[in-house]
Amino acid sequence: MKKTFGTLICISLFLASCGDSKEKQVDEHGTTITSAVPESKFDSNEFIGKYNAYIDFGNAFHKRANDTYNHYFDWASIENGPKGAKNIKGVYTLPEHSLNALEKGLMMNVEIAGVDAPMKVVHEKAKNLFNILEEADGYYKKQDYKDDAFVKGQELHERLKTAFDAYFIAYDTMFSEFVVVQDELFAFDVEKFKSSGQLIKYNLMMGLHTSEAVLDVIGGLDGPELKNIDMKAFDTKVAEFRLFYDALEKLAQDETQFKKEYGTSVGAKHSLKSFITTGEQFIREIRNLKERVEEGDFKYSIVHPSIPDNGSPLKLSKTYSKMVNEYNRIQ
Repeated sequence: MKKTFGTLICISLFLASCGDSKEKQVDEHGTTITSAVPESKFDSNEFIGKYNAYIDFGNAFHKRANDTYNHYFDWASIENGPKGAKNIKGVYTLPEHSLNALEKGLMMNVEIAGVDAPMKVVHEKAKNLFNILEEADGYYKKQDYKDDAFVKGQELHERLKTAFDAYFIAYDTMFSEFVVVQDELFAFDVEKFKSSGQLIKYNLMMGLHTSEAVLDVIGGLDGPELKNIDMKAFDTKVAEFRLFYDALEKLAQDETQFKKEYGTSVGAKHSLKSFITTGEQFIREIRNLKERVEEGDFKYSIVHPSIPDNGSPLKLSKTYSKMVNEYNRIQ
């Protein structure tokens, strides 16, 4: 039994850089005071800082929690525990720095309505899971199960099951609230970039958004099930992705446009180029997948099972993840 996870889309947001409005106030002497206030909460650096802290937690701790779950329950029976297992592989631990970063994010004064409360529960459950895994890690590294015939191992197993379930339930509850804010923020940001002429940023966001939509059409299909893909819907989403990707490819060559949005940042230029290169790979993998479906070729190599095959949904998904990583580096 394996856990799969929905990440917080993995996309960090650009910090507010435009859009202040003026608010007039009158002091006790009748003098007008003009102060700059954000047009929207989404233009607040504090809001985006907290939002990105939540995103970073999903990218680091939550992803690792899923890997840890899959690793442990690949060798330990979820029903019977570790006793009797032929290959004792121990446990993966979780990144403490991610827990600390989330705690700092939660302490920020700005509010993300509907998300902060369930995220506090996530943090609580994550700390408990972290502590139990640390204890289990020591137990297995020292091979203490050879001394107690897995007595503590069985006790740790029950605690791990409970802790994993509590954490994943808390995260899923939080995530259902987070996506509402995420969608609102996405709509706000793309409109801001488009209306202000920041067309590279606009096409970057829309390119990622439409590439994710391509994956959504595939869903959980793989192997012979790929013949059930709605190819008409798939081609429509691919065409939408190409519209924004092709525009981005041209805009990346426009030095004036690049300087308008990123100044002289060498890092942004390098990451933008890498994003475009990875986008080319994404397009190739789309072609490879379609060819597999057309030819009914659903066999995957067993020589290197850890390396996803060309044209597989996993390879397409991993290529998308690379695009997300490059997007986050551009900022």
